[in-house]
Amino acid sequence: MIESKYIALAEDIGSRVKSGEFTGALPGVHRMAREYGVNFMTVNKAVNRLVSEGLLYRVSRVGTYPKFSSRLGFVHFGDAESSRVPLSGVYLGLLEGIESAASARDLSISIKNCESSSRDAAKFFPGGIDGVIHLGIPLSDSVVCWLKGLPSVKVMGQSDPAYGGSQVTYDNKVVGELAAGYLLGVGCHNVGVLGFSSRAGIYRERSEEFARKISESGCRVGSFAMQDDSSHHSRVKGICEAVAALASAPERYDGLFAVGVWMLPLVYGELRRHGLEPGGDIRVVVCDWCSSSLVGVSPLPAVIDIRVEDIGRRAVEALLEDISCQPALRGKSLVELPPILLDPEGVSKALNKLVAA
Repeated sequence: MIESKYIALAEDIGSRVKSGEFTGALPGVHRMAREYGVNFMTVNKAVNRLVSEGLLYRVSRVGTYPKFSSRLGFVHFGDAESSRVPLSGVYLGLLEGIESAASARDLSISIKNCESSSRDAAKFFPGGIDGVIHLGIPLSDSVVCWLKGLPSVKVMGQSDPAYGGSQVTYDNKVVGELAAGYLLGVGCHNVGVLGFSSRAGIYRERSEEFARKISESGCRVGSFAMQDDSSHHSRVKGICEAVAALASAPERYDGLFAVGVWMLPLVYGELRRHGLEPGGDIRVVVCDWCSSSLVGVSPLPAVIDIRVEDIGRRAVEALLEDISCQPALRGKSLVELPPILLDPEGVSKALNKLVAA
């Protein structure tokens, strides 16, 4: 009798799913138990049957969803130069996390690069989408309004208390703390930080936290800043000049924190040009895991991994949760994942694992 009850219940719930009644998460098992006048364990058994049949899927700590193909969007809002080229480097890991989480839930994802100044949001996804994950901030009021009308999740960058939707990023201050802790732990006493002089925000925050931790320890810290110019030539020139200033300083630096891994090949080359051997004369730690910037580099630096793939996966979970809510009930959740430190040996193991895969 009980056996047939849960089967009949599964058939009824299944027919409601197929009819399109549930567009987001299903009601909880206790609520459905009250609706059907049965024990919640019977509902749970019926739902498990539908999951095993592939009609439903579960998201841990979020809910149970119909397994139909929903359409999500990912938009990168960048400057005129970056919006014309595919995402690369660190952001590839972010996309991999988003795509793997979407694929596991039978969701499609459309990817767009757009200028921050774009005004016509209707052109982004002509067929319409159920929700959007975005990297970077749009500057036009029309696109901001478009985002507010959709379930949306902002990823990466600094958390913004004024943002109207959910945010998934990393704890940027911990980046500076981990970099300082690594250099102090390997015995550095006179360290430099290579950052930007004009860019406010994410790079400055991690640089300032690094400098604060070093100063608190009683060791010396020097800041070597470059102008934040959007042109490639100016950035290369700025990095070379900043590293040259560090290498030729009267006081000998034995540690360096470079705020972005993308500058590592230039940093190593310029240090060697001035007679300093990375890993020997000067220990180096960089932020952001990016295998393409690390393969072939010797010796390997320590790396602060901001866990971009995990950020991508969590962003999909947060977006699904918002899609399942009524607009008035959508939250402003903030998830800041803690970065992790990989020493040179840990970096080597991670790269070898990628090669083996």
